[in-house]
Amino acid sequence: MANNKPQLIRNLNEMQHLGRALASKLDAGDILCLHGPLGAGKSTLARAIIAELCLDIDDIPSPTFTLVQPYMAQAGFEVWHLDLYRLESPDEVIALGIEEAFYEACCLVEWPERMAGLLPDTAMHLYLDFGPDKDSRILNVGDTDTGNKSQTKLAGWLATAADVV
Repeated sequence: MANNKPQLIRNLNEMQHLGRALASKLDAGDILCLHGPLGAGKSTLARAIIAELCLDIDDIPSPTFTLVQPYMAQAGFEVWHLDLYRLESPDEVIALGIEEAFYEACCLVEWPERMAGLLPDTAMHLYLDFGPDKDSRILNVGDTDTGNKSQTKLAGWLATAADVV
């Protein structure tokens, strides 16, 4: 793994700030996979990104039961928030019809491991875990030594965002 230092997110405000910073970089065709245990902040980060991309949205529900929640970004592309926690096999993902969204929308995917083998190589991976106290989280970028230029791009974005958080 490249030298990607884990980043400490001290509280909810910092997580929301990070989401807004990431939103300013995301575009149609970007896939951001959010990994981590229940309660680690995947939905919180996704909501902050969606709120920034889709400024006129008041309510951003978790797609835990609907599986997919689409939004329209101010920039004119769709943002798909996927929560795959309840899926049991990659075949169920195909039934959601998300293949086109990978190329035409910005996709925020919680529990991406449920899609084993179906994600495009350009997907970016972000790992969240619990921090040293109840409000903090640890954020890590996936392996940037794989040749995935999108993953390297994400690492750069996060390094820039860390200066502001």
